[in-house]
Amino acid sequence: MVLFCGECFHFGYTKYYNEYYDYDGFEEKVDDYGDLAEVYCPCCHNDRFLEADLDEDLVKALKEFDKLVPELKIELTTACDFREEFSIAKEFSISVLIFAAAGLCKLRIKYYYDESWRTEEFKEDIYRILERAIKNDLKAVINAVKLLSRTSVKEKVGNVVDWIEKYIREHPELLANCI
Repeated sequence: MVLFCGECFHFGYTKYYNEYYDYDGFEEKVDDYGDLAEVYCPCCHNDRFLEADLDEDLVKALKEFDKLVPELKIELTTACDFREEFSIAKEFSISVLIFAAAGLCKLRIKYYYDESWRTEEFKEDIYRILERAIKNDLKAVINAVKLLSRTSVKEKVGNVVDWIEKYIREHPELLANCI
């Protein structure tokens, strides 16, 4: 399972229970203490997260990123500049979105309410979330597309990658804002 913010795409979350604890997004779950005050994104304080199960192909692709990032000289983005030691690159969460859009994994909405985790079915159009990701951090989306295009799963996500490239071409102002 992976957990990331559905607004700013920060991978992971912060929980507050007497002290603040940061999690990298790969945690099984937050401890359900009765007096756990809140769980939120440390970057934008959103309290609704996107959750996906780790698909075998997704894990394989993310492992391939380790070799490809230095080879392609890609500078990964950090979601929270002020928490670099806990910040995993947005390219990981955007890759999960791309997998979900390709139908390779299922997204759920997860949030902490009334002293426990709640999970809801994800009903929003995944392409609208991808549009938000493109507008939020184009560099991270371009990096994710570059990386996924060089992995062993490129055929499986090819249609989504093509859609992203077409969307960016149709909105040249996004590239202008990125420079």
